[in-house]
Amino acid sequence: GLQYMDGLPRTQQYSFGVEQQLGKNQVVSVTYVGNHGQKLLNRYQYSFLNATTNPNVRPGTTLFITRNDDKAGGYSYYNGLQVSYMRRMSRGLQVMANYTYSRANDAFSNDSTINSSKVPNSVADQDASVFYGLSDYDRPHIFNLALVYNIPTLKSDNAALNWIEKIFTNGWVTSYNFKYQSGTPYSVNIIYYDLLNGTRTTSLRMNKVSGQPLYINDPKIRGGLAINPAAFSIPSANLQPNQALIVNGDSGRNEYRGP
Repeated sequence: GLQYMDGLPRTQQYSFGVEQQLGKNQVVSVTYVGNHGQKLLNRYQYSFLNATTNPNVRPGTTLFITRNDDKAGGYSYYNGLQVSYMRRMSRGLQVMANYTYSRANDAFSNDSTINSSKVPNSVADQDASVFYGLSDYDRPHIFNLALVYNIPTLKSDNAALNWIEKIFTNGWVTSYNFKYQSGTPYSVNIIYYDLLNGTRTTSLRMNKVSGQPLYINDPKIRGGLAINPAAFSIPSANLQPNQALIVNGDSGRNEYRGP
């Protein structure tokens, strides 16, 4: 493998928040949080399986290059608005709630992914923007709610009832938790297997078919919807046996979102 470094990877982080107390026991806060990653490490693969792609490279050669320059290096953006509410324990009730509305985009979500150049085996055409899209970790909506409630102490004049109350009600605390978040973004891919050379499998994005809906009804699936196979097609370059010439289709990385 080769490595081309254009300085160190860097991340800028910034935030701004306001907080307001409501009475003695409640606080509301609103915060903006953002970050921007630059010159992140990206790995690219070149497969020269035969002389048809580059006669100057020995057939069977596979190269891996790590780059972080302005064109081929990764970059990321995150912007989020966070609203939180907290009620300290008062009259037997404690509440903690928060909601985040955000968007996370990047060219690559981790530095272990191995990518292909825009034009097969062309160092000059390595372009991180081809892979720019929603981050694997993007969740536009996240809501959390937690409650703690002290069951009121009961005291009956009846000795038998008082004994039962001490066991089943007095000193008991209940808690409740609820969480909602948006689904995971995903790409629609095919798996290309190099049958001729038996080297490795490669995951590639498919082409979109105009006029076709993304989902179709399917009563056998929970939720009643399934991905429409007719909405996508395999790029023609991926129907030939030379792995060095395969390409990604025109569907975007993480263009779709699951439930």
